[in-house]
Amino acid sequence: SLVYEFIVEYLVGGFERYHFDKVLDYIAENYTPEQCENEERKSDLQTRLAKYAELSVGKAAPEIEMADPEGTPVKLSKIRSDYTLLIFWASWCPHCKNVLPEIHNLCESSINPKNMQVFTVSIDTEKEEWAAALQEGNYTWLNASDLMGWDSKAAVDYNIYATPTMFLLDKNKKILAKPITLEELKEALFAENLLR
Repeated sequence: SLVYEFIVEYLVGGFERYHFDKVLDYIAENYTPEQCENEERKSDLQTRLAKYAELSVGKAAPEIEMADPEGTPVKLSKIRSDYTLLIFWASWCPHCKNVLPEIHNLCESSINPKNMQVFTVSIDTEKEEWAAALQEGNYTWLNASDLMGWDSKAAVDYNIYATPTMFLLDKNKKILAKPITLEELKEALFAENLLR
């Protein structure tokens, strides 16, 4: 059981590093260790694997409730659009600084805003840095943060270990896709006839 646990943990750590979500979902559904000797390590590994299983395509997205930059509460379940693109990001993330403007341009030029709402959740801890990044990017979509960083309830609920991380949800807030790159996002949007 110790070797089994080590191998599963080693694989999970490696696939997390490269953001291979489909492989992580498969491991979570098929290879979760039944028993492990080290209770602390067991709970960490099994919690991570349980989260991957809960967040696989077709499952309901966990609720998110936090405030926008003005302090107004925002709730995922209250978004009334056919689709929601949920993006976890941070102002200090260099990948986010490259990808978010491209997503913004794609949404502005190719997607009817009546069909899809973009909801970004920042894992920032400094309100000023978060607000400055929003202003600089001119992101007019829904933005929220509890300024708790990686310890944010939403970040924990969504097993966020890298930014940006995206989820495409349907109107019932079921997970349709978990694109990693801009190209994968375009493919997911095209599959749902969202690109015009």
